[in-house]
Amino acid sequence: MVEIIDLRYQKEKIETILNNTKIFPGYHMNKKSWITIKLDESLDTTDIFKLIDNSYQLSIGNKCGIIGERLSQKVYEYLTTIPEGKVVTYKQVAENLGNKGLARVVGNILHKNPDGDKYPCYKVLNSKGELAEAFVFGGKENQKERLEKDGIKVNNNKVDLNLYQWKER
Repeated sequence: MVEIIDLRYQKEKIETILNNTKIFPGYHMNKKSWITIKLDESLDTTDIFKLIDNSYQLSIGNKCGIIGERLSQKVYEYLTTIPEGKVVTYKQVAENLGNKGLARVVGNILHKNPDGDKYPCYKVLNSKGELAEAFVFGGKENQKERLEKDGIKVNNNKVDLNLYQWKER
């Protein structure tokens, strides 16, 4: 027995990656857009991670028509439009991208934020107004400090969205 993983892959390139020893047509999947990888150490872990990331980017792109770095850049650009003293939710950022179902994707992108000063991800909270458990720039305490410096009151690691949530036009 061997473990496998099914991943999305670019339809126009799928024939170039199949080798039927490590990478196969998608098992129980649409063979035009899915591949199956054998997880028996015959393929380098770095290559597997790249294929997983590629699959992830293809999958989220189907939700909003934007993929990869363009999607991340749209998220970061949106952060720069949030007024001082205001916060938004992950869902709000996702809705701005065109699909509220991308809220978790937004969280993933924010966790890879290259510049917390240029792209103020500290202003993004969950739908209850709670701070991020694993805020990328120094944890929850740092997020709290940044919010308070911005004039936003934080009580028990929570922000009152009725007072501070940015309501876009």
